[in-house]
Amino acid sequence: MKLYQMYRKSFCIVTSLCGFACTEVRTVIVEEELTHAVQQAVLNVQKVSIPLPEPDFQMGNHGLIDERPVHTVILTQTFQTMKTEVTQGLYEIVMGDNPSFFDGCGPECPVEKVRWIDAVTFSNRLNEALGLEPCYIIGTNGHVQWPLGKLCAGWRLPTEAEWEWMAQPSTLDERQLLDDVAWYKGNSSHRTHTVCKKSENSFGLCDTLGNVQEWVWDIVEKYPTESVQDPMGGVEGSHHIYRGGAWNRYSENVVHTKRKDGSYIFRNNDLGFRLVQSVGLDQ
Repeated sequence: MKLYQMYRKSFCIVTSLCGFACTEVRTVIVEEELTHAVQQAVLNVQKVSIPLPEPDFQMGNHGLIDERPVHTVILTQTFQTMKTEVTQGLYEIVMGDNPSFFDGCGPECPVEKVRWIDAVTFSNRLNEALGLEPCYIIGTNGHVQWPLGKLCAGWRLPTEAEWEWMAQPSTLDERQLLDDVAWYKGNSSHRTHTVCKKSENSFGLCDTLGNVQEWVWDIVEKYPTESVQDPMGGVEGSHHIYRGGAWNRYSENVVHTKRKDGSYIFRNNDLGFRLVQSVGLDQ
């Protein structure tokens, strides 16, 4: 029986025997046990520190209209990231369910069929369990505020610029080594796979070019023509960007500059996420 299900079963049995007063006590115990389970699970999550560009990097791709224009981006906030995409096992411990189409792949496979709003909710719940400040205020109809921005010390979705910077390939010739670094349509056998079974990229991250595509924070917006510092995406809208390749994508789409977008409730079996955390903040 899965961990979360055990807690729920324990809760139901005790409350049926003890009545309402015992319900409150048992709820506290269950929440404490769940918090401990999350903390233990996060201890197994590998983290990678991402150096800032010195002093900037070129974001975008001349080849595709959605990835133009290529423009200069300056990042000023140091951050670390999860080495892998959020796994089914971690997602289920935090959220209590596993939405994945490929749930038979196992707990070390990336979670998918995750909506953008689910990724934001996961971030808040994870931070609460870890004793970190939740970064987001979640309203109705997909409206989410990020009041502290990158000054929030908790785990959060990367911005699109952060994602593209940390997803830099380990070679300028992505096509030559594609089978070595990514699960895509040509080698995936039409499914996801255990995370980190392909070579790492230049920063030591796994699966940025596929297993699954990854949600980022940004509301969709056309790239600027001028140099920008710490871009955060559009101001209004319900469609958010997701990045990278996936198990079902053709090779020409498996590049670190690839960007697509979907509504905050869009989900698909090739779409997951990973989280980042700002570091060097005064706590």
